[in-house]
Amino acid sequence: MDFEKAAIDGPALIEKLDDAVDHVFVPDSSGDCNRCALLYVRSLPGGAPAEDSISAFLSKLAGRNREAECEIRFRICDSEGEHVWFRARMKLLGYTDKSHSFAVEFENITTKKALETLRRNQALQAALEAAHKDSSTGVYNKYFTEDIIRDKLSEGDGKLCLLLILDVDLLKNINDTYGHPIGDLALKKIACAMSSCLGRGDIIGRIGGDEFMALICGLRDEQAARELVEQLFCRISEIKICGFNLSVSIGCVMTRSGTEDFDTLYRRADTALYHVKRNKKNDYKFYTPDMDT
Repeated sequence: MDFEKAAIDGPALIEKLDDAVDHVFVPDSSGDCNRCALLYVRSLPGGAPAEDSISAFLSKLAGRNREAECEIRFRICDSEGEHVWFRARMKLLGYTDKSHSFAVEFENITTKKALETLRRNQALQAALEAAHKDSSTGVYNKYFTEDIIRDKLSEGDGKLCLLLILDVDLLKNINDTYGHPIGDLALKKIACAMSSCLGRGDIIGRIGGDEFMALICGLRDEQAARELVEQLFCRISEIKICGFNLSVSIGCVMTRSGTEDFDTLYRRADTALYHVKRNKKNDYKFYTPDMDT
């Protein structure tokens, strides 16, 4: 291609360009891209930038590198005020002492940008969730569990709630006898049983090596809470590890959201748990005031 001739003869240049090129600019004799003549615009699905935006963009782009291909991403507002993202590639096609021409390909990347933003947000959300999770069991870790339980209990909606602390009996013996991988498997199975018994809106976390905590709100009455704990206790008791059934001790306390703070309730649930473990383990108890004596 005769670039010198093509740079001056815009229509002739267009005939020689590949169909992939969307825009060709030939600036005026001064080389001022801000006053370039738009010789060719092929309509793009999703629209194309306004001519004044193109001129401003081209001026900036041409100033970067007049001898190589350049690429830039930018956004403009469409006729409805919505932001539209474009990717533009520019190549210097030819020049003379008086004029030079550029081929610029515009691609509407609004959808791609939206997907990129979505993926970044998803990655960020995944990272945040990972930071809140216990790596061995997949439930919440101690710090996040306590934080969200505090927040939930502070809600003044008066819902009937159950806070429970679950201790895995003889986990140290399991680790010493069969190895830590088997102990981790036992913890995972217990976490899975808790997740399957409790609702999606309930809070479950691992708060220690062999301890879990859960908060269940919106219970109908205390009888419903007792039935739920019984179901959970039986479900875990059915889990077999290396030929024997797992056992757990559970301390429970009832409250209504917005009436008592987390520290008070935790102490009461832990007191109930202590009474289970002091007796025979492998059981559950609900806190009563006489346990404090």
